[in-house]
Amino acid sequence: VDPYHGQDHLHQRLLACVGHPMDRFSEDMLRPFRCFRFMSQLGLSLSPTIQQALRHLNQPISLPSMERIRHEMDRLLLGPFWQSALHAMHQYGWLQHITTSPPDLQHVPELPNDALYRWAWLLSTHHLANASSLCFSKKDMRTMQRMIDWNFDDYAVSLTQHDLAISSDTLKALGYHGRNLGMIQRTILHALRTRSIPNTLDAIHGFLSNQSPPQN
Repeated sequence: VDPYHGQDHLHQRLLACVGHPMDRFSEDMLRPFRCFRFMSQLGLSLSPTIQQALRHLNQPISLPSMERIRHEMDRLLLGPFWQSALHAMHQYGWLQHITTSPPDLQHVPELPNDALYRWAWLLSTHHLANASSLCFSKKDMRTMQRMIDWNFDDYAVSLTQHDLAISSDTLKALGYHGRNLGMIQRTILHALRTRSIPNTLDAIHGFLSNQSPPQN
């Protein structure tokens, strides 16, 4: 028994509503976002009636909470067809509810399969202006800003002082203490992130030999 032709829709890879989409979407305005999430996760196309409803409803509307929207978007951004889903959101005027100035959707940088990286890219043209309204923590916002600053280079973003090939004790033995220790660690990290030197003990020692001696 298939009164709504669901099997046909599945064979056609088509996303459709039971009844009219305007009625279904009006019952819960999160459903349009869920619609795009299904596109991203399942690679479905939209029925003509859904397309019409999305165009009609993209005017000023009463949105659900940003927390609920963020939950759908988190899943959308991790779907295998996430870029196509974002294109559809932009085409039908729904991406503007997330960011009014999206990045170039035609030229997406190579991003890790990580929601935070993809959020950082999506919000990058506004310098994360919308991030707080989307319920991101301050820690997440700092991480996303670092991703933007380092052009989404996973090596540069994920590198910390704990990854340095030279230990704090070795740096202390070389005369770096207190504030100077933190400053030289940040200087080394910058050199590694820009790939000026490899992360080896010999390379770091050679790099330090060209730095000003520590001030006591």
